[in-house]
Parts: sequence; C-alpha cells; structure tokens
Amino acid sequence: MEVQPSNVRRRVLALAVAASLTEAGFDGADKMALETLVEMMQSLLTEIGNSTKGYCELACRTEPVVGDVIMALINMGVRLDGLEKFAYRPGRIILPAPTTSTQPKQPSILQAGVKLSHPPHIPSHLPPFSRPPCLHPHT
Repeated sequence: MEVQPSNVRRRVLALAVAASLTEAGFDGADKMALETLVEMMQSLLTEIGNSTKGYCELACRTEPVVGDVIMALINMGVRLDGLEKFAYRPGRIILPAPTTSTQPKQPSILQAGVKLSHPPHIPSHLPPFSRPPCLHPHT
C-alpha cells in the first residue's frame, strides 16, 4: 500500500501541532480537538502560500522572496515583532525530518539494436523510429 504524500504532510503537521500543544503545557488533547487545530493550521499555511504567490505574481516573478511572505503575513494581520523571538525560543521542540521510503528501482528493459536518428527531412520533434528488429525481422 502506497502512502499518499498529502497523508504524510498531514501527519507531520499533526506532529507540529502536538509539539506546540506540549510546549504550551498541555499533557494531551482530544482527537477531534487536535484534528480541528491541524485543519486550522493547514488553512493558515495554505492562505499564507496563496497570498505569497499573489504578491510574487504581482511583481512579475515566478519565485517568491521573503518580502512576499512578509507582505502576506502583514496583510493577514499577523504581527511580526515577536516572530524571531518565537523562532529562537528556548526549550522549543524540534521535530525530526520525516523518513522517506525508497521505492525499488524497476530493472531497465534491454533493447536490441541501435536507435536510428532521423533523416534530415524528418523534424526532430517527432518520436524516434522503432527498433530495427521490429522493422526488419529477417536481418
């Protein structure tokens, strides 16, 4: 059974929310309450990302910069004066990076013959010719 990437992201986000609750002094949380907080955090991050993308595109860029994120946060009403202090607070819980399982590599299929290149009168964007044994079974 293959794990969906969104499920992995959701689990990591749930761990981050649980770590924040632990830092705030909670010993445990109801499953529905935790799920609600995870949903709220996901919505917040999605909105920050969408707003950041909007500011990036407004400036005719394809890659966002820190200024785009700052503008998105300010536009959402998030105060930035305590952000650095929060990021470097003592006793914060650091989550380990999620482990990724590697998929076994499919063995490559051996090909007989040599691939022919296109003659000058055939455009190069067309697919390559079939393998020679398919074209000339008697050779």
